[in-house]
Amino acid sequence: MHISLIDPLGLWTYQMGFSMSWAVAINGVGFGYTGRVGFAIDGNGNITTYGYRGPGGALGTPGISGGVHAAVFQDALPPERPAS
Repeated sequence: MHISLIDPLGLWTYQMGFSMSWAVAINGVGFGYTGRVGFAIDGNGNITTYGYRGPGGALGTPGISGGVHAAVFQDALPPERPAS
């Protein structure tokens, strides 16, 4: 089925990505780093990638974590149309 038959007004956006964080700490205080990458596609067929990363302070136990995230967003109203 063509996407325009599913969402003819193009009101939804789907995104999916991966994230990872790690921290090194001595006596509960240290340094951490996190990053996330993924892609998004909307009801009009537009596709983009995104990502961010950055360092930061860390408190607590050192470790590594990661995950997968996904989301679907839908607008409540159709886009505004210019006055004619």
